[in-house]
Amino acid sequence: MITAHFNSIYPELKSRLNCLSRHFHEPEEAFSEMLASCWRNLLSKFQRTGILLSASALAFIAHKRHASGRVISGYSNCDVLADNTFRSGRVRVVSFAQMTTTNKAHALDDSTVKRITAALSLSERESPANLAAVRIDWRELCRRLDPRLRRIVEGLSVGEKKAKLAKQLKISAGRLSQLLVDLAKAIVEFFGWSNLPDNLELFG
Repeated sequence: MITAHFNSIYPELKSRLNCLSRHFHEPEEAFSEMLASCWRNLLSKFQRTGILLSASALAFIAHKRHASGRVISGYSNCDVLADNTFRSGRVRVVSFAQMTTTNKAHALDDSTVKRITAALSLSERESPANLAAVRIDWRELCRRLDPRLRRIVEGLSVGEKKAKLAKQLKISAGRLSQLLVDLAKAIVEFFGWSNLPDNLELFG
């Protein structure tokens, strides 16, 4: 069944992958890698759920995977999760707590914190206009918040833990929870539910 389905969608899949592979430096290698990824994803999805993915879905997944450096055969230095990438020293794992800790042995330097914050704040999929609008909206929301809620937003944006925020604000954990509810209400009132992601969890 799986082989028959793959053969039936192959013409469309080949056309999509040929188009997508042109965006890479080595189109032929990219095509082969994405095609292998499509087969594996098709097989994996069917074995887990019984669902046969379409050519468009397979091509989309394979393109995103290849663009991020994930490969089926061997490894890519662009793949931050590959064992060889770790061993080569091209990547390291840091904890969000290191961004705000006062322990000099574990603290990150300012430039590293700025790079991490920028990476978490930006998306290549967003246009400059959209990014500017989002920044303006959040800046305006923060301007309207009282100082304590503003401090909570600033802390959460860099990964500070709730316990640490409560200590810094000299309030109990219960009081912080109440303030988080107030902050969630302020965010919803400012942006409106229709403009927030469907899967957004506000301080649950």
